Amino acid sequence: MVRAAAALMLLTAACNARPERPASSPPSPVETAVLTKQTTSIPGVDEGVIERYVAAERDILELSKRFAAESLDAGERAARPRPKKGAARSPEPPDRRKQFDDQVEAIKSRSGVDRPTWQTLDRLFETVLTARMAWRREGGDAAIQKLERDIQAQLAAMPADQRTKAAPELAKLADGLKGLRDGADARRVWGDAAVDLVIRHGAEVEALREQLFDLAQRR
Repeated sequence: MVRAAAALMLLTAACNARPERPASSPPSPVETAVLTKQTTSIPGVDEGVIERYVAAERDILELSKRFAAESLDAGERAARPRPKKGAARSPEPPDRRKQFDDQVEAIKSRSGVDRPTWQTLDRLFETVLTARMAWRREGGDAAIQKLERDIQAQLAAMPADQRTKAAPELAKLADGLKGLRDGADARRVWGDAAVDLVIRHGAEVEALREQLFDLAQRR
């Protein structure tokens, strides 16, 4: 029980290492720049920035693994019988959560990605990856192709006057799946260039976050 509690506390912190802004909070300065200037990308974000962000995510995962292992070891030691009265006591363990948070912040600082940009990238990756997970869950490109075939067959069976009215509405069904795949919602906020970069690196970031999630599920 002690071991599980120690590991759970640390790994919960690891899963929360990427700060997320509450929905009611105002946009970050970077997002405000995108929305007000109608740019096609996040200012200052290019392939190099994304690569440093992803490299830092790798380092945070490795840090999480190390702290998890150390916490499990500490939990096992804490579960051992207490020494008899008068025996020398082991020093109290340091604040592991603070140590972890401090080291996460140090990794982020070394990456050279400033805090507003980091937070924006967190939200951008989360938005795009969540949408693409939904697209895969619905069947991916195979589902889009089948839907388009079904739509064409349905339209072909309609009278011409009905076909003209129905075609745009039916097309929206396929467009919805394509929008999940392509990060359409994210593109409206952060622009095409930023979303294209995220999709290019999305598989690795998704794998890193899945590993972090798996760590947190272990008891």
